[in-house]
Amino acid sequence: MSRANRAQVAIAIILGVYVSVTLLAPLVGILLMLFAGLLVAAFLHGAAHWIHAKTRIPQNLALLVVCVLIVASVVAWAMLAAPSIAKQFRELGETLPVALDRLAARVGQEGWGQYVIGMFEGADAMSSTRLVAGARTAFSLVSGVLGAGLLILFVGLFVAADPGVYRRGLLALVPVPRRHRIGEVLEELARTLRHWLLAQLFSMAVVGVMTWVGLALLGVPLALTLALVAALLTFIPNIGPILAAVPAVLLGLMVGSTTAIGVAVLYIGIQIAETYGITPFVQRRMLDLPAALIIAAQTIFGVIGGIFGLLVATPLVAVIVVVVRELYVEDVVEKPVIEQPAGVTGSEKLIAEK
Repeated sequence: MSRANRAQVAIAIILGVYVSVTLLAPLVGILLMLFAGLLVAAFLHGAAHWIHAKTRIPQNLALLVVCVLIVASVVAWAMLAAPSIAKQFRELGETLPVALDRLAARVGQEGWGQYVIGMFEGADAMSSTRLVAGARTAFSLVSGVLGAGLLILFVGLFVAADPGVYRRGLLALVPVPRRHRIGEVLEELARTLRHWLLAQLFSMAVVGVMTWVGLALLGVPLALTLALVAALLTFIPNIGPILAAVPAVLLGLMVGSTTAIGVAVLYIGIQIAETYGITPFVQRRMLDLPAALIIAAQTIFGVIGGIFGLLVATPLVAVIVVVVRELYVEDVVEKPVIEQPAGVTGSEKLIAEK
């Protein structure tokens, strides 16, 4: 290929990538939600398959059992634990403003604190127009979250109910000689997604228990509620633990400055343990993903897809790693090359291979 032809090919590739990114940019959010639906499907199908293997009941009936168990667990939690936790959340909503006022009073005693408070007070003159705009934004945000949740839920249910349909549809797009191999890769992808979910649930449970025990020992009120918030926000990498620490430190400040410092140290310690110890260890055992690759993926997909991209960054990069390893490294790079004997033509080699 001449230099001019290589330049034309390079320009064509660059233009193709640019056009593809431009066309797919508006669809990034939808594609990420569909991928999240596949995560839900992997969880439901994996749980149903486990019940099917243990009890020998039909797969669809096992899926129904899983859904009933999930709904029953939520209802039981709502009847038993939700009233107490709701009371704690109400108390949290009542005590947080007091903690904020106390923090503002302490900060206001300093010269720089008075300057900062003055800036916020000057910017706090919100007109009714701003309030209405804020209410509309909040309503749009809540509606978007509910819509995304329903889409993810229904995609997960439909795929888990009959994954064979979608598997056969994908394999129909592949040449016949490669279908068996692609089917093996799809099975490996499903196993990888199930392992990621188990690793994530384990990390959330460990963070919740550690937070609850630590806050209880420090004497911070509403320890169970704060631990539940910390466990749920662990699902959001990097940002979630910071958001979870804010109300805990404020409540610790109501008890005393020493308690607030202890709470901050506790959350920092748990964050370090979760980020550099618990999660990397579990994901390395279950997914075989380097920690640096996970952090890079979270950064890239966070920029591309925002918070939602950050949520699915780790399972998405796990899928990419599996595809590259199975279809490129094993099937191309490490595939043994059969040398053609001298004097053997291409047609004779083909006949010999058959």
